[in-house]
Amino acid sequence: MFEDWPTLEQAVARTKISKRSFYRMISDKEIQRQYRREPGKKPIIVLDPDRVKALEEQVMHPIPSEALPAKVQQGDVLAVLASLRDGFNGMDRPSQYNLRMGQDGDSKT
Repeated sequence: MFEDWPTLEQAVARTKISKRSFYRMISDKEIQRQYRREPGKKPIIVLDPDRVKALEEQVMHPIPSEALPAKVQQGDVLAVLASLRDGFNGMDRPSQYNLRMGQDGDSKT
Protein backbone atom coordinates (compact mmCIF):
# COMPACT_ATOMS: atom_id res chain seq x y z
CA MET A 1 0.00 0.00 0.00
CA PHE A 2 1.26 3.52 -0.88
CA GLU A 3 4.04 2.01 -3.00
CA ASP A 4 3.88 4.86 -5.52
CA TRP A 5 4.03 7.60 -2.85
CA PRO A 6 7.48 9.18 -2.35
CA THR A 7 9.21 8.81 0.98
CA LEU A 8 10.04 11.85 3.06
CA GLU A 9 13.71 11.58 2.00
CA GLN A 10 12.76 11.36 -1.69
CA ALA A 11 10.52 14.43 -1.33
CA VAL A 12 13.35 16.36 0.34
CA ALA A 13 15.74 15.41 -2.49
CA ARG A 14 13.24 16.34 -5.23
CA THR A 15 12.03 19.64 -3.80
CA LYS A 16 15.11 20.81 -1.82
CA ILE A 17 12.73 21.62 1.05
CA SER A 18 14.06 20.64 4.48
CA LYS A 19 12.69 17.75 6.52
CA ARG A 20 11.74 20.22 9.24
CA SER A 21 9.60 22.17 6.75
CA PHE A 22 7.87 18.97 5.63
CA TYR A 23 7.13 18.07 9.27
CA ARG A 24 5.67 21.57 9.71
CA MET A 25 3.50 21.12 6.59
CA ILE A 26 2.33 17.75 7.91
CA SER A 27 1.35 19.20 11.29
CA ASP A 28 -0.42 22.14 9.58
CA LYS A 29 -2.31 19.64 7.36
CA GLU A 30 -0.83 21.18 4.19
CA ILE A 31 0.38 17.80 2.94
CA GLN A 32 -1.00 14.33 3.54
CA ARG A 33 1.22 11.80 5.29
CA GLN A 34 0.79 8.05 5.37
CA TYR A 35 2.96 5.15 6.49
CA ARG A 36 4.27 2.43 4.22
CA ARG A 37 4.55 -0.72 6.31
CA GLU A 38 7.07 -3.43 5.57
CA PRO A 39 7.34 -6.60 7.65
CA GLY A 40 10.22 -6.50 10.12
CA LYS A 41 10.92 -2.79 9.55
CA LYS A 42 9.78 0.49 11.02
CA PRO A 43 6.96 2.18 9.07
CA ILE A 44 8.28 4.61 6.43
CA ILE A 45 6.72 8.07 6.11
CA VAL A 46 5.36 8.66 2.61
CA LEU A 47 3.81 11.84 1.28
CA ASP A 48 1.03 12.67 -1.17
CA PRO A 49 2.66 12.45 -4.63
CA ASP A 50 0.46 15.16 -6.19
CA ARG A 51 1.35 17.67 -3.47
CA VAL A 52 5.07 16.79 -3.69
CA LYS A 53 4.95 17.31 -7.46
CA ALA A 54 3.22 20.67 -6.98
CA LEU A 55 5.86 21.72 -4.45
CA GLU A 56 8.62 20.57 -6.79
CA GLU A 57 7.27 22.81 -9.56
CA GLN A 58 6.66 25.71 -7.16
CA VAL A 59 10.09 25.84 -5.51
CA MET A 60 12.76 27.94 -7.19
CA HIS A 61 16.03 26.05 -7.54
CA PRO A 62 19.37 27.87 -7.41
CA ILE A 63 21.27 28.38 -10.66
CA PRO A 64 24.64 26.60 -10.68
CA SER A 65 27.53 29.06 -10.79
CA GLU A 66 28.89 27.64 -14.07
CA ALA A 67 25.59 28.60 -15.74
CA LEU A 68 25.94 32.26 -14.74
CA PRO A 69 27.40 34.74 -17.24
CA ALA A 70 31.01 35.80 -16.82
CA LYS A 71 31.69 38.80 -14.61
CA VAL A 72 31.67 42.15 -16.39
CA GLN A 73 35.10 43.71 -16.63
CA GLN A 74 35.52 47.05 -14.90
CA GLY A 75 36.60 48.72 -18.15
CA ASP A 76 33.32 47.72 -19.81
CA VAL A 77 31.32 49.31 -17.01
CA LEU A 78 33.30 52.53 -17.28
CA ALA A 79 32.70 52.68 -21.04
CA VAL A 80 28.95 52.26 -20.48
CA LEU A 81 28.93 54.99 -17.84
CA ALA A 82 30.89 57.32 -20.15
CA SER A 83 28.41 56.78 -22.99
CA LEU A 84 25.51 57.42 -20.61
CA ARG A 85 27.17 60.64 -19.45
CA ASP A 86 27.72 61.75 -23.05
CA GLY A 87 24.09 61.04 -23.89
CA PHE A 88 22.96 62.92 -20.81
CA ASN A 89 25.08 65.96 -21.71
CA GLY A 90 23.24 66.21 -25.03
CA MET A 91 19.80 66.27 -23.39
CA ASP A 92 17.79 69.37 -22.57
CA ARG A 93 17.88 69.93 -18.83
CA PRO A 94 15.63 71.98 -16.57
CA SER A 95 16.85 75.51 -15.84
CA GLN A 96 17.35 74.68 -12.14
CA TYR A 97 19.89 72.05 -13.16
CA ASN A 98 21.80 74.54 -15.33
CA LEU A 99 22.02 76.99 -12.42
CA ARG A 100 23.83 74.38 -10.34
CA MET A 101 26.03 73.22 -13.21
CA GLY A 102 28.51 75.21 -15.23
CA GLN A 103 28.07 75.64 -18.98
CA ASP A 104 30.48 72.76 -19.63
CA GLY A 105 28.53 70.36 -17.37
CA ASP A 106 30.97 70.42 -14.45
CA SER A 107 29.39 70.86 -11.05
CA LYS A 108 30.12 74.02 -9.09
CA THR A 109 31.63 73.30 -5.75
